[in-house]
Amino acid sequence: QNRPLALLGLGRALLSLDRPEEALFALTNCIEFHPLAASTYQARQLASLAYLELDQVEAAEQMLMANLTDEHLTPSSLEWQTSIFDLGRLLYLTDRYAEAITRLEEAIARYPDSPRALEARYLAAESYRRRGMQLSAPPGDDVPASAYATRAADSAAMLASAVDRYIELRQVIVETEAERMLSLNEQRILRNTYVAQVQALSQLQRWQAAIDVYTAATNRYQRNPEALEAYVQIAHCYREMDQPLDARGTLEQAKIVLARLPDDANFTAA
Repeated sequence: QNRPLALLGLGRALLSLDRPEEALFALTNCIEFHPLAASTYQARQLASLAYLELDQVEAAEQMLMANLTDEHLTPSSLEWQTSIFDLGRLLYLTDRYAEAITRLEEAIARYPDSPRALEARYLAAESYRRRGMQLSAPPGDDVPASAYATRAADSAAMLASAVDRYIELRQVIVETEAERMLSLNEQRILRNTYVAQVQALSQLQRWQAAIDVYTAATNRYQRNPEALEAYVQIAHCYREMDQPLDARGTLEQAKIVLARLPDDANFTAA
C-alpha cells in the first residue's frame, strides 16, 4: 500500500537532486503499476517537470493533459490546479503563446488567490506581448498580401491586451506591497512589468505612454541601475517624437543618476 508513496517520494527527491532520468524511472513506475493510487496524479505532474528538464516537451505535455482529462480528478483538487498552471507555463516556455494565453487565463480565473496566480498573470501578459510581436514580424512567402492588414490588426490587439494586463499586474503587486514586504520573485516581476509594458507601448508607437511608464520606474528605482535603463529608453521615445532637446536633457539626468549610484550597485543583476 505504501509503495506508490515511496516511488513518488523517491522521484521527488531525485528531481530535487537534478537527476531527472532517475526520477522518471521511479515516477513512471508509480504511474504504470499503480494507476488508481492517489500518488499517481502527483507523479504525473513531477514526471512532466522531469521530461521538461530533459527537453522532451511532448512527453511533458502528455503527463499534464493526463491529469486534466482524468475522469477521477476534478478542478477542485490540488493536482488539477497544479497541472493547469504547469501547462500554461510549459506552453509559454515553448513559444506557443496563443495556447499559453488560453490555459493561463483559465488558471487565473479559476484560482485567483493561488500563490501561483501572480506568476501566471505575468506569463499571460508576456504571452500577449510575444504573440503580438510574432504577428508583427514580416509574414512568410506563403502568406497572401491580403492577410497583412489582418495580421497587423491582430498584432495591435495582442499588444494592447498585454499593456492592460501589465497595468493590472502592477496594481496587484502594489496592493500586496501595502500589506507586506514583497518577495524577491515579486520584486523581479514588478521590475520586469515596467520594461515589458514599455516594449509593448513602443511597438504600438505610443511614445508618451511609454515615457509615463518609465518615468514611474525612475521614481521607484532612483538608487538602482534600473533607473539608467529607464532614462535611456525615455530619451529614445523623445527621439521618436522628434524632440531631440528633451532626449538630450533626459540623458543628462541619467548621468547625474549614474554619479549618485552606490559603488556596489549590481549592474549585472539589473
